[in-house]
Amino acid sequence: AVRPRASQSATASHARAPLPALGRLPVPMAATAAPGAAEAEVSDARVQVTVRHAVNRSESVQVSVPRSATAHGVLEALSAALHRQDILTSGRLVVSSGQAFLSMKPTEKLGKRRECLILGVKDLAMGAGMSLESALAMQLELMDAFRREEFQKELQELEWTYGRESGQFAVERSQLALKVQSRVLPKYGFEGTDRGVREMVQAVQGLNTNPEFQRNYYASQILLRVVDPEEVLKHPSFQDGGAQRLLEAFAADARRPPAPPERSGDPIADEEVRPTHLAEAASPARGSAPGSEANAGGSEQHRLGRLPPAPAPRDPSEVVVLRTSQSLSDRLTLVAPLRLESRPHDGEASVVVEPGVTFQTFLGFGGSFTESACDLFEALGTRNQERVVEACFDAKHGLGYRMGRIHVNSCDFSIGRWSCCDSEDPTLSLFSIARYHRSILPFLRRAEAAMDGSPRLIASPWSPPDWMKDNGRMTDGGRLRPEYRDCWAAFYVRFAEEMASAGFPLWALTVQNEPMAETGWENCLYTAEEERDFIRDYLGPALEKSQLGLRLLAWDHNRDELFQRARTIYADREAARHVWGMAFHWYGDPRYEKWPDKAGQLRFDNVGLVHELRPDKHLVMSEACQEGGPHLREWGVGERYAENIIRDLNNWTEAWIDWNLLLDQTGGPNHTGNYCSAPILADASRDLVLFQISYYYIAHFSRHIRPGARRLLCASSRDALECTAFRNVDGSIVTVVLNRSELSLGFRLDIGGRSAWASAPRRSITTFLAHSD
Repeated sequence: AVRPRASQSATASHARAPLPALGRLPVPMAATAAPGAAEAEVSDARVQVTVRHAVNRSESVQVSVPRSATAHGVLEALSAALHRQDILTSGRLVVSSGQAFLSMKPTEKLGKRRECLILGVKDLAMGAGMSLESALAMQLELMDAFRREEFQKELQELEWTYGRESGQFAVERSQLALKVQSRVLPKYGFEGTDRGVREMVQAVQGLNTNPEFQRNYYASQILLRVVDPEEVLKHPSFQDGGAQRLLEAFAADARRPPAPPERSGDPIADEEVRPTHLAEAASPARGSAPGSEANAGGSEQHRLGRLPPAPAPRDPSEVVVLRTSQSLSDRLTLVAPLRLESRPHDGEASVVVEPGVTFQTFLGFGGSFTESACDLFEALGTRNQERVVEACFDAKHGLGYRMGRIHVNSCDFSIGRWSCCDSEDPTLSLFSIARYHRSILPFLRRAEAAMDGSPRLIASPWSPPDWMKDNGRMTDGGRLRPEYRDCWAAFYVRFAEEMASAGFPLWALTVQNEPMAETGWENCLYTAEEERDFIRDYLGPALEKSQLGLRLLAWDHNRDELFQRARTIYADREAARHVWGMAFHWYGDPRYEKWPDKAGQLRFDNVGLVHELRPDKHLVMSEACQEGGPHLREWGVGERYAENIIRDLNNWTEAWIDWNLLLDQTGGPNHTGNYCSAPILADASRDLVLFQISYYYIAHFSRHIRPGARRLLCASSRDALECTAFRNVDGSIVTVVLNRSELSLGFRLDIGGRSAWASAPRRSITTFLAHSD
């Protein structure tokens, strides 16, 4: 059971409401009707019902109600139409039975009745409504609350997350406004609920021609970002100077966020931009009705970026289901559980998990502590820092990251170009990691405190200091000068020692980030033979001598050349002895990037082939991000993450590490303009945080497939159903099913011979949690 979702057709008209006609105002002080009400109006045909006074039959009122309305619903409609609360508190609908009247139960359906009788009220006259004095006082109190910094910051974050034009923004804005209304309306005789808002609307309808009431109304709509200030200034109510000054003051409080950056030109960026939705915040009680108390407060927690704790299955037959879906607006939503049973399913679409066949042990998911990400984190306010830390590292309410990657010396996502030893100094006497103490190590400390255990850190150099390079620059290619090979190997050891002294012993090193990339940012080129020889003759022996127990990963570039590089290095017994495994990146997909060969350079199969080449070695996906800007609210980026995670895990990958933990609204800071996307974006100038759709897609894996999990055999009978499965240390079985197609699919989920009918809506990802037999 989850909070009801307003349908697109119900909410789209509220996204940019035009100025209301003078004769009748829409909902005052609210951005849109309540989600539940909007959905009901669309999904339930309405009928006209005549309500007559049971004693004085000449008095009657006609009201419009849903066809499925109850007796209480008719009373609500009548109360709103006549602006009379006593109809709800004292009135009752009755049916005539001879000389007597029989009362209808409040929950009794109207059925085919189109005429009802009412008792308990003296007449059906129009109520007096709300006085102008009370209405103006209520307006000013609501506007004062809407102007407060905390409210405006939440509203800005919602607008940034969903987009001002989206129907979901209107729904979330309505819920945010209701928090304020629930505190103010009871002071004026209305309930602090959706129904109370509707009753208040009816009570003030007679005041909508009053200029002062109109000015307050329009000012509130600006504060709630329903209309633009420029549109309101054209209205006759704002032609006098005093009103215009008032409006400008409100407009200053309600400044809109900057427009998102221009599209990158990638195939994904050329799609229709659809809004990102935040997931349900609290796990509702199973079986609770939509809109019930169990669902209250969900949006509030979710705006804080918290993920709901996933309940465990209650018995061996139950399967807990969590879903993110573009078409249904689900974001890690807990949907109805499944029941496993013994049942054949020949010929049906299926996803089959065989717990008796196991593969690699998984080490964990993670992200990268780049200087850009860490400096941005430091620039956020205390509350948002706590949100980011929890979102990334808390295993219950966040992604539960346990892996991390840091750069040795600067990278493109650094604040400028630098190294730990900028001056030519072959003895490394000037070596220092002081730069890391500024923001990287403080963020690592915060992360470690939130983690379930210590982080496994991998360090990767982008380039040696410029004085070690044959081109004299940390950029534009260039190679390590032969006379500095010993010195550069000692540099790795020194860096690891200094990190350990700072409280963060490294778990592994890579030889070189992207050794075949000649770019405008930091890099250093190695052929396969050059990397092999440097490992065998310099770096491997230096690490062995240090006794730091560090793992060494080779390659650290894309999948296309992964097999060739592994074959060259593993063919040399001495070099292979020093190498724990291969690291690789996800880049090279022409569907998402401009630069790859149109023939495609993804080569997921190469990961599995490297395992077959050396089953005793290991595989780590060490970097992934969507290039070409922040890709705000783009659904396809989340799907790219899920596809890559599934296919990498199914090819023996033991750890999966994303690139920047967070970036700003431009996709930076990046000192060379190589802007990219990240699962979390932040605008430090306004202290706002946005959780992208990729954040939720990653969460479907990272918070459920925990370190120590073993991959299980998992197969699908349909191309559109991409899947992987793991068994955690506690015995729980996690199955993730991705559907990137435009078809909503039903299928039978089979776990160890018992199955249940499941669904995969179009453009969705679903995580199934089950007991192990």
